[in-house]
Amino acid sequence: MTYLRTNAPQPGRPIDREALKASGFRNAGILVVDLDDARLSWVDKAELERIGAKLFGPRRKSA
Repeated sequence: MTYLRTNAPQPGRPIDREALKASGFRNAGILVVDLDDARLSWVDKAELERIGAKLFGPRRKSA
């Protein structure tokens, strides 16, 4: 019998979100960024915000 591998989280096993984001970028060119990430400068954040708005429209303002 052949079993399929999955990237789905396993019960009781924590998800390493940074590793998942890095893998997605390296393997599929998918970039997931938290605009509140302390590693980003204000210039980086503004550029990402601009790109996001261009592709998906403006962000919703929280109440």
